[in-house]
Amino acid sequence: LSTTQGSAVLAFGYNRHHDLDYNLSFSGFNPYSNDFTISEPDGYDYYFDQDIYQEEVVSNEGSMSHWSIGGAIAVSPNVDVGLSLDIHGGSAEYLWDYYQEDVNNIYYNSEAFYGSYYSFGFNQGINTDFLAWGMKIGAHFKILPNIKLGMNTGLPTTYTVKEKYSDSGG
Repeated sequence: LSTTQGSAVLAFGYNRHHDLDYNLSFSGFNPYSNDFTISEPDGYDYYFDQDIYQEEVVSNEGSMSHWSIGGAIAVSPNVDVGLSLDIHGGSAEYLWDYYQEDVNNIYYNSEAFYGSYYSFGFNQGINTDFLAWGMKIGAHFKILPNIKLGMNTGLPTTYTVKEKYSDSGG
């Protein structure tokens, strides 16, 4: 910025500071019990828990970023002051998909109304949005020709997190 005396500075910045991506996946035949039971309206819990084929996928995709705008001016030949406004924002999508199947027909009985299962699946998701803001002020002092002092302080950064949960299956 042009000034008649002293100096003035204006700056913009962006930083993607958190990568929230991760993924996990497995599938295969499980001969061991996973203690999975299904509660039915007849009042009994039925096991559907071993010698089954299983698949599971867990994933999270998202990021958090930081935008900043700041400015500073020379208020005298020995003092500079500045201010920055910061906005943090981002989102994440978490998904969990689980499926198991009785590939050997151990749990399936076509004549039974309760306690007969061929497959089970479950899906769960959480969508999250992040938003935060903050402010910092600072000063720089020239005490002697070779001695300078700087200091800054900031307001606490206030985060707002909104989540939306969903599930399906059974």
